[in-house]
Amino acid sequence: MSFTTVNYGIFLVVTFIMYWLLPNRHRWKLLLIVSYYFYMSWNLKCGFLIAAVTLLTWAAALGIRHFKKHWEKRVCIISACIVCFGILFVFKYFDFAAGILAGLWKGYYEPLNLILPVGISFFTFQTVGYVIDVYRGDIEAETNLFIYATYVSFFPQLVAGPIERSGNLLPQITGQHIFDNEKATYGLRKMLWGYFKKLVVANTLAVYVDSTFAGLANYNGGALLLISIFFTFQIYCDFSGYSDIAIGTAALFDIQLMENFDKPYLSGSIKEFWQRWHISLSSWLKDYIYIPLGGSRQGKLRTCINTVIVFVASGIWHGANVTFIVWGLLHGVINVIEQFIPAFRVRGGKGVKCIRWLVNFIIIDILWIFFRAQTITDAVFFIGNMFRNFWQPKVYWSGISGVITNMDLMKVVLILTVWGAFSFRELNLCGESSYDRLPKYIRWCCYVMITMSIIILTPSGAGKEFIYFQF
Repeated sequence: MSFTTVNYGIFLVVTFIMYWLLPNRHRWKLLLIVSYYFYMSWNLKCGFLIAAVTLLTWAAALGIRHFKKHWEKRVCIISACIVCFGILFVFKYFDFAAGILAGLWKGYYEPLNLILPVGISFFTFQTVGYVIDVYRGDIEAETNLFIYATYVSFFPQLVAGPIERSGNLLPQITGQHIFDNEKATYGLRKMLWGYFKKLVVANTLAVYVDSTFAGLANYNGGALLLISIFFTFQIYCDFSGYSDIAIGTAALFDIQLMENFDKPYLSGSIKEFWQRWHISLSSWLKDYIYIPLGGSRQGKLRTCINTVIVFVASGIWHGANVTFIVWGLLHGVINVIEQFIPAFRVRGGKGVKCIRWLVNFIIIDILWIFFRAQTITDAVFFIGNMFRNFWQPKVYWSGISGVITNMDLMKVVLILTVWGAFSFRELNLCGESSYDRLPKYIRWCCYVMITMSIIILTPSGAGKEFIYFQF
């Protein structure tokens, strides 16, 4: 059941009404039931998988709480990690790894082609993080299996995050909730903006991105540069759009989820970009991999190695493809290189900041090609041909008409302009800004305009599912 379907709208309205009609002590039970219904609507069997992971990690955390000896606690946490990551490996990476090994041994491997459970990477990291938090003593183990199951399966963020920390979400599951009109309004506003970003911006750009990547050999020069920029904005609006809908939905139930994005394309370095992009994953990798490896406490060489390891792990987390590994590796290497360039370590004036931003945006734009391409060969072809005839402007830009008509290009520019205007600080639709101080009739005009844009401008057939559903 995708966020963008009519069924989800009906599901959400019914759940919302029932939630606020129930006594507070029973509301988390409703959330558990509807969350499993939501998840099992994708695939009935997947519900048993998430239930098994939930039971395992709950038992492991109780074991850590119960046992007194350190080695017994370590057995619990290691067992939980092995089983959880083992399940993730089988469903997501086994065919990929077995295919590589078969190729090295010049053999043949028949793929299992197992169905990839939606959101498996997200709830695996969330449950493993919970067990580690209990092991570290950051939180107490939850004794009620069903409350813990609600935390793991909470439907707004189940399939594509944010990857919530137990210390934030678990207490809210059974906390005292009182309906707050301002929070509900914020939630609806956040959802509306998320739907605009996904349905209007991301899906419109997906039409041109998908068709171009399906026939790369037919394009070069300015056409490929344009498509690379389109995908850069598509993936941001697609993923942050989901996060906005998830955060807004949770707010309707008086539950606060962490923000997952903070204007990442305004970053002046790769390091800053990852402090603003997919924040829940970045912070997870930092707290549970980078710091345990030694972080930056063991010299520059070890810091560089740890940094690259974390970014490669990020690439692997995204998918079973060499393209993701290379994408993560390149981000890690560039992050390390930046540490040795003075221009990235000093604050600098507006001119320096502007240059840093431009260089960083170009780097991010190029690296996204590895993320989107199906193979390394496609990515190299794309980048190699993206700048063909660059010094011949007329020739360079002549191929754009083969990708998009002038009228459609004007439409896309208009959509991106509207998105940019409402994302700007002074008119931020989802944050504390001067927008909130505008007269009510102007705000409602904005709501109506965005709603009508969603109804009229949403294309059919392209980008129906969120990109990060595959992770």
